[in-house]
Amino acid sequence: MRYKIYVVMGLLTVAATTNAADSISVFDMPLECPFTVIECPYTHISKTAGYYNPPRSGICYESMNDSKKGAHAAIGNDTVKIVWTSSPKIVSGAFGLAKIIDGNLEGVSFNTLGIVAQDRDLQLLSDKFGKPTQVNKLSMQNGYGAQFQSLSANWDLGDVLISYESAKNAIDSGLVIVDTLKGAADRKATLDRLSRNRPSL
Repeated sequence: MRYKIYVVMGLLTVAATTNAADSISVFDMPLECPFTVIECPYTHISKTAGYYNPPRSGICYESMNDSKKGAHAAIGNDTVKIVWTSSPKIVSGAFGLAKIIDGNLEGVSFNTLGIVAQDRDLQLLSDKFGKPTQVNKLSMQNGYGAQFQSLSANWDLGDVLISYESAKNAIDSGLVIVDTLKGAADRKATLDRLSRNRPSL
């Protein structure tokens, strides 16, 4: 049996005052500020179909809504994929997710490499945010009986909440989530709604 774990988290830049959302940036994207990242280059095959191209430089976003792809329209309320020319070393895979509410960036999440990089990732996060509010070590076991230890950590910066899990559904994938209070409330409401809609036994 193979555990699969999804972990989301962003490497943030923190200004001198770390308890204000507007002083924190995730991958140079300031929280609680207008989302100004440009849409990735999009090639239209027809009026209703096409595909995204890699970013020409830096960072861009991809819509996950087919009707909005290639529209280059302002984003009011949506979650989009963030794509880099070269992914930051803390990020596993080629993208992260950005939560936009009323046009402002209110949350960022992304996967990490899992327990193999958990000490490095926890140190990177601690270097930015200081000592975590809480750290837990969890024991895991794979289908072959091998034992592993994973880490989880949380930072409470007042109006910004950060969570890190080095393994959740799999030992080779962790998750970092950085949310403003508004982003955290919206994320919880979405999870609650999905949970209510799941069929019962």
